[in-house]
Amino acid sequence: MRKRKTAALLLAVSMLLTLVLTGCQPDQPAGDNRPQGSAGGEAEQTTKNLVIGVVNDVISLDPALKDSSAEQQIAAHLYDPLVDYTTDLERIPGLAESWTILDDGVTWEFKLRQGVKFSNGNDFNADDVVFTLERILNDPTLEMGVYLMRLKEVKKVDDYTVQLVTKVPYPVFSGSLCMVMMLDKETCEGLTSEEISANPVGTGRYRLVEHVKGTSVKLERNDDWWGELPDAATVEFRVIINAATRTTALLNGEVDFISNIPVMDVDRIKQAAGIQVVSAPSLSCNYLAFDLENETGSVGTDDPNPLMNKKVRQAIYHAIDIQTIIDTVLNGYATVANSYMPEICVGYDSGIVRPAYDPELAKQLLSEAGYPGGFNLRIDARSDGEVSADQVAQAVASYLEKIGIKTEVNLLPRASFYEKVNPENLQSSFFMAGWSDTSGEGMVIFNDMVYTYNGKPGMGEGNNGHYSNPDVDALLDQASEETDKEKRGELVRQVDAITRDDAGYIPLFFKDNIYGVRDGITYTPRAGDNIMAWDFAF
Repeated sequence: MRKRKTAALLLAVSMLLTLVLTGCQPDQPAGDNRPQGSAGGEAEQTTKNLVIGVVNDVISLDPALKDSSAEQQIAAHLYDPLVDYTTDLERIPGLAESWTILDDGVTWEFKLRQGVKFSNGNDFNADDVVFTLERILNDPTLEMGVYLMRLKEVKKVDDYTVQLVTKVPYPVFSGSLCMVMMLDKETCEGLTSEEISANPVGTGRYRLVEHVKGTSVKLERNDDWWGELPDAATVEFRVIINAATRTTALLNGEVDFISNIPVMDVDRIKQAAGIQVVSAPSLSCNYLAFDLENETGSVGTDDPNPLMNKKVRQAIYHAIDIQTIIDTVLNGYATVANSYMPEICVGYDSGIVRPAYDPELAKQLLSEAGYPGGFNLRIDARSDGEVSADQVAQAVASYLEKIGIKTEVNLLPRASFYEKVNPENLQSSFFMAGWSDTSGEGMVIFNDMVYTYNGKPGMGEGNNGHYSNPDVDALLDQASEETDKEKRGELVRQVDAITRDDAGYIPLFFKDNIYGVRDGITYTPRAGDNIMAWDFAF
């Protein structure tokens, strides 16, 4: 599952960085983009190949199985959703040309695009939509069901019209459909998820050539795609887990583009010939969360859990100088977060004032809470995180030490970390994590992050620490059904204020996405973190 900038920075997300492509460079990019000579002595059309270095491989090419950024990124190349979105999160037609909410407030009618073919030549129609959505609804092992938790029924009206009936009015439902990719019923009916993954059949801009697990995903352009074709004829997503190895691959010309450049490598890459560093604000919020479920035993003893005390949480908030951490540890490639929400979200309050860095006040609050001498605490964080998590966690620990909280840093690999912070069996007292959402709706984010875990089916999915406040739940119930954007935004602002006063979590920063791209290629970063081949031009 999926991790806020000023308006000016968000506009910069769409800025193109125009670079000059030279025909024969001594340090040629991995994708051979040189013109091929023709019989007439003139260069034929350039073959444009793109090699992208990424951190994570996909587990499956079944687009419904996993709700993770790695899976969503590749699925978007092979398949199409009913509703798509632009680099700045604007909702646009995908396989649905238009949609309307009928008078009952719960029935959404979608007019489907005609003439669309799957990669095997089959026609796309309403039967494929019904099959895709009912498959997800009826199989709880498919993680993309989280986007359809409010969907009650799918109806075929005719071959190119479908109606989706939600359980309650949900005015932002179209945004949920951006993540759900359409399958070919004729091909996939009766197949297991493994079989669908082994032979993906979609309507997307690209077709699968080869997936070597742990190594690469190779794609070729689908020249029969229904929309404007991307520049790159072939795309390879090459898995390079180690950050230093990824940087070296770019510098050596083994790849054309890398993501997740460590801040310590930025200056080195900037000084290299033929490479441009592109940074853009992300939607990924890094935050600290507390165990608010266990009354005792949370910090490794049988004693009462001090984190249940609001003044203790407020003390931790005041103890951390996040701006200094950004400036020193992250080299300025992040922005202070005052909320889970980025500024583009409906409900963001531009007047938010973050609790000030004030170690003396923090000590006072600890004393008032009954912990004048502090206590021992452990902060869990990912050792393979993308934001210098080890250094950030160490910096947080050093600030807490200054107010008497003796803090141990516990770095864990990805799988172990997520096991420890799993809300079904929370085993962490205090942890640093990240969360990203592309809905543009504060209500959607807070439904995931602060609604009582298991309070309602599908709600509080990201609320690992089990924060719970009945007033917050009631406000979010109202916001989820409010069709008026301004009224919905006001409800969200109230939720944000309550959770901030409760110190239910501590937002730290919105990291910048930092990319390296070789000369001859223009890249337009997205507001979200996914890398799409059609955002590149040669």
